[in-house]
Amino acid sequence: MTTTMLFFDDESLTCRDNVQRKLGRARRLEPSVYHDPRGNCTWGYPAVFRDPTTGEWLLLYGVNFNPQWDAGGGSVALATSRDGLQWQPAGVGPVCPATGGLFASAFEANPAVPGLERFNLLYHAHPGGQLWTSSDGQQWRLVEGAAWQEPNPDPPTFVHWNPRRQRYVLSTRPDYCDRRIALFETTDFRSYTPLELALHTDSLDRSLTQIYGMPIFFYDGWFIGLPWMFDISATETGSLPHKYRGGKQTAQVAYSLNGWHWQRSLREPLFPNGEPGEPDGGCLQPSSMIRLGDGTLRFYASTSRHEHSHCPPDDGYIVSYELRRDGFVYLESDGGTGIVGTRPLFWLGGEVELNIQAPAGWVRVQVTDPRGQPLPGYTFSDSEVLHADRPAWTPTWKDGKTLAALADKMIRIEIQLENARLYALRGDYVECRLSDLIRLEKSGIRPTREPRK
Repeated sequence: MTTTMLFFDDESLTCRDNVQRKLGRARRLEPSVYHDPRGNCTWGYPAVFRDPTTGEWLLLYGVNFNPQWDAGGGSVALATSRDGLQWQPAGVGPVCPATGGLFASAFEANPAVPGLERFNLLYHAHPGGQLWTSSDGQQWRLVEGAAWQEPNPDPPTFVHWNPRRQRYVLSTRPDYCDRRIALFETTDFRSYTPLELALHTDSLDRSLTQIYGMPIFFYDGWFIGLPWMFDISATETGSLPHKYRGGKQTAQVAYSLNGWHWQRSLREPLFPNGEPGEPDGGCLQPSSMIRLGDGTLRFYASTSRHEHSHCPPDDGYIVSYELRRDGFVYLESDGGTGIVGTRPLFWLGGEVELNIQAPAGWVRVQVTDPRGQPLPGYTFSDSEVLHADRPAWTPTWKDGKTLAALADKMIRIEIQLENARLYALRGDYVECRLSDLIRLEKSGIRPTREPRK
């Protein structure tokens, strides 16, 4: 069973010298900007699905077909694509008969849980939200008795399946115009757990920033959240002094080991705004993630050229972005040679795999005992030296030594890097604490892998 170590913080490390932590940057894919000529989709909250059999891509999103209303997001639209980049609208009007509210999001049902078709969408209505389901994304039926969150908040509200809790989890706002993130759960969309506050801004954030929404994705044992940061303008208020209107939106990154208790990494945008006048120069709201065959991550966002509440009828886009495998955060040498060392790892077997970017630098690896003493034959001087960009590099040592020979041993892994970046470490291991080491050495009790908590 492979465990993935990402470097949002230093919890998995025992040393980090002359190495900086930096946030990745999603890259906008220029040919992929989609503008629905029929209306505004600034608040489209796109959901993208790919059919591995036919190769067809399907896009569900919110769009306002009423040119007198500049907020967008009222009706549900469908577009299709052969490559996930160039989209064509399907039909001439709404694809779902839901009316009188706002499109919230769409999700794919867990096939092991009965009751829903493959495609599903949440629709904000009053007093409680609606759930619609479809087998093909074109013919929809209302799921009776599935009203969620009364009273309904502002969009967006997102759904993901949490494999640790074995439930659908909805990430939402606690109430109308309450721009914080709360979670609640269901197994059948009939009964729901109480809302629990999960994330809000704090003293490290820009003054008056609010969290507009947060889609959540399960990624190699981690839960990744993309909190939409609304940098409001205190000079532009509505009818009340706290109803802020103007301001831009970007997306940061949050992370969790169980999908319920959340932390945020560096307070910088993973998805920054584009230049003035560009499709994402005003609002940027990523809501869907697809992992491609090579591990590259593709994200889809609804965007605008204008700031919040200033979008004219012809604004609003669906834009694609790209991030390298594990590209949420990385460790980079800070001029000269740096070193990163893990906690003790009880190595269960197989090889280690590192995601490295070093086309003009180098990386090498050594293995130590749990107290930091290098193992003979596994030192830095014995290591293969990498001068390349390798998302999945397996290091070797002299005489053909590999990490597989150290199965059932307590070890540490140290990575030396110069002009290079380290994105992730993968392997079949149990990450240990001092208590695990003491039990192993004194009583021979092997560490066991438990679900991450």
